[in-house]
Amino acid sequence: MARQAQVLFDFTAEAEGELTVNEGDILTIVAQGSGTGWIEVENAENKRGIVPENYVQVFNEESLPPPDDAPTWTEQATYDPGTWPNQQQDSDSWEDSDGEGAKAGSQRGAPQGSPRQGRANAASTLLGLNRLALPLGKLNLDNYLLGKCTVTRTDKIPLVMGESGPVWETSSDNLVCVISSPKKSTKLHGMKSFIEYQITPNDTLKPVSRRYKHFDWLLERLISKFSAMILIPSLPDKQVAGRFEDDFVALRMERLQAWMSRICLHPILSSSSVFKHFLHAATEKEWKEGKRRAEKDDAVGGAIFSKLEMFNAVEFHSDEMEKRVDHFGKFFRSADDSVKQLLAVGNVHYRRCTTELPKDYRGLGKALKDVSQSFSMSNHHAEGSLTNALSFAGKTYTDIGDLVASQSKMDLRLFLDSSCEYKSLLSGFPEILSIQKAGLDKIKECDRLIQMNKMAPGEKDGVVQRVNVMSLGLQAEVNNFHESRIRDYKESVRQLLYNQIQLHQKIAEMMREAYMRFEFES
Repeated sequence: MARQAQVLFDFTAEAEGELTVNEGDILTIVAQGSGTGWIEVENAENKRGIVPENYVQVFNEESLPPPDDAPTWTEQATYDPGTWPNQQQDSDSWEDSDGEGAKAGSQRGAPQGSPRQGRANAASTLLGLNRLALPLGKLNLDNYLLGKCTVTRTDKIPLVMGESGPVWETSSDNLVCVISSPKKSTKLHGMKSFIEYQITPNDTLKPVSRRYKHFDWLLERLISKFSAMILIPSLPDKQVAGRFEDDFVALRMERLQAWMSRICLHPILSSSSVFKHFLHAATEKEWKEGKRRAEKDDAVGGAIFSKLEMFNAVEFHSDEMEKRVDHFGKFFRSADDSVKQLLAVGNVHYRRCTTELPKDYRGLGKALKDVSQSFSMSNHHAEGSLTNALSFAGKTYTDIGDLVASQSKMDLRLFLDSSCEYKSLLSGFPEILSIQKAGLDKIKECDRLIQMNKMAPGEKDGVVQRVNVMSLGLQAEVNNFHESRIRDYKESVRQLLYNQIQLHQKIAEMMREAYMRFEFES
């Protein structure tokens, strides 16, 4: 009897043979891949194709599908103050002056054009919330696992043993980059407008000018090179409407700064040649040359694991690796759900603090002033003190409404922006974990081939060794994520609480002053 599966994540076909499916679809399994990470299925319209194996939940035909309200990794809470992941395309296209660039923009959707171009553009697509990784089937992971992967460059990615296991080796020099001086520029005799930013790294103190398309190109290269083992943070929104208004430019620069700071804090991303090129290429010639080098880099996709190097590396049994992957998966699913819930509640609180609550304060303030004005018509000799106090109390409530609105827009937005970053980062873990599972499945496939006398035991040893290297990289990235998460949430919640204390102390002072106005003889 044919087995069925339910789709957990939306998937858009990008190449011949793939099948577009949506979350919740029920599929019939035609054939399961053996360690490929893909599964052949048939949908309700009798269309066949392959989809990523980790995008579906398989169940026996007699079993009931999971409930409709089962939490998934693609659920997301809206955040009105501005979405973090890119979802809109700007007119500031990828049309480079050197004639090399193809039109790619920053639209986060299914890649367009040829399969080759689609694979490059896949770096800028979303998976549910944010697809910031190359599809598993397109990583050429088998070439690495079977020892067929060769890379021309010799630079290694070092790991060391830390308190929690393998960690990325860090540099003693802390890289810091400052984004400043946004400037509107034009080309084609004013027909095309865009914003340029000055980026100044502390290792050279020499500013370089970059447009949003340069950030987008950098993101694409980081995804292509590192997304098999490293979480790549998403860029903030790029949109058409209002993109030259001062408030929007300032907000986008602030979020680009947050993105840049996160890259600078990552030991591997910050030291990568493509990031250094982005920071240091000062002339058009330098930019073109570095851009070509980065785009010809062969240590991309699954090949990046061949760069990992750790002396006295710990070897793990495949069963232990599986347990670690399962543990990581449970943690990140739980974290993903809780961060989304935090954003959902925070979004409601943000709207209330910036709209409803200020409106209530202002309404009460106006009502008190209206009462004051009405009472003043009595012409009673003792009326003045009361009407003045009522009028001041009304103004106080109005001012409190304005203060709550302005302060909340800043304090809560910064806090929610930080959580939006983590929602984006957490969305990348299913891809990374699926790559690890594919490596473990390859070991099982080797066991079957050995039993069938189709593989020598020595060949399996090489696969196991390479999967072990992958496991070291996974643990290093997980440890880096935990360290960043603890640091960032400590600081963001601490800052939110401090700002709220300041806000309520200011409100208390204003209330106290209004209260003192009623200390008069009646």
